[in-house]
Amino acid sequence: MLALSAGDHEGAVELLDRAAEAWHGHDRRSEARARWAAAEAARRASLPDAAARLRVVEEQAAATGFLAIVLRARRSQRATGAGRGSTRATGAAGLTARETEVLRRVGAGLTSRQIAAELHVSPTTIDTLARSATRKLGAANRRAAAGMLAGTTSAAPQSPDRPLSP
Repeated sequence: MLALSAGDHEGAVELLDRAAEAWHGHDRRSEARARWAAAEAARRASLPDAAARLRVVEEQAAATGFLAIVLRARRSQRATGAGRGSTRATGAAGLTARETEVLRRVGAGLTSRQIAAELHVSPTTIDTLARSATRKLGAANRRAAAGMLAGTTSAAPQSPDRPLSP
């Protein structure tokens, strides 16, 4: 933060990227904060990847439920002049990358708890992402949505939209 306050934005980007890596696997919120701060420093330094960094921070923070960081990332994106446009709709029926990732794992037969462990988020976050993707696809349930995403029409019947976690 000293580099940032001294106006050395490029130096701050490097240090904050290292901080985010140090937090990786230990504290998701601190990692997300460091990634946002690095992206914001990149914006202030007018680095060409600043807008892309901010989009990634926003999507990851949204997927993990860190609303304050989502709002910071959006504010920083507006400051770059970049619109949000297609940054959220990345796949079929406007699914986000995270929703697609979750549905692929649902299609592989994983439970919400297993998916959450792999993605380092809570099972509730997984259930929310699966419900959102299911709604966007107009599917009866998450298994049907996973089948639609995979390009199949024969998803095994399941009780409507029930959480997969035990």
